[in-house]
Amino acid sequence: MKLLVTNALGHIGSRFIRHLNPGDWESVLLLEDLSTQCYGSLFNLPEDVPFRFGEGDICAVDLERYVEGVDLLIHLAAITNAPATFERAEAVERVNCEGTKKVAEAYRSSVYGSQNESVDEDCSELKAQSPYIESKLQAERIIQSLLWEKRADCNSLSVALGLF
Repeated sequence: MKLLVTNALGHIGSRFIRHLNPGDWESVLLLEDLSTQCYGSLFNLPEDVPFRFGEGDICAVDLERYVEGVDLLIHLAAITNAPATFERAEAVERVNCEGTKKVAEAYRSSVYGSQNESVDEDCSELKAQSPYIESKLQAERIIQSLLWEKRADCNSLSVALGLF
């Protein structure tokens, strides 16, 4: 199997790639923009996992070439740190929403707040507490819209939104 992980060297991605089983992967492409200078995450990776590295901004790279032949995509690219997103709302929107849409469209084409009650897929009263949370909710709506629009099989669009 071929795996692509966006923001592979970030907080969640760097932990995830360290737990990959060597025999499970034909190749593992780590796509990263290095904006947070997370070079240390490239050290001490599992030795027998066939890692490859791609550098670029998720909104600017040619994603078609990265997703070609990929069996599984884990999309973790996002601007996080919710309190700091107030000063970076436009960048948050660009990376978290437009970037997610770009990843989903590229992958699809290559393969074919706070609440008083529980929050689930049917909740219509989400109240985002920061631009970060709003961007993640909007990214989720983008994925849902793309799936509905093309009537894609949810299992074939293996995108982890990283709603953490």
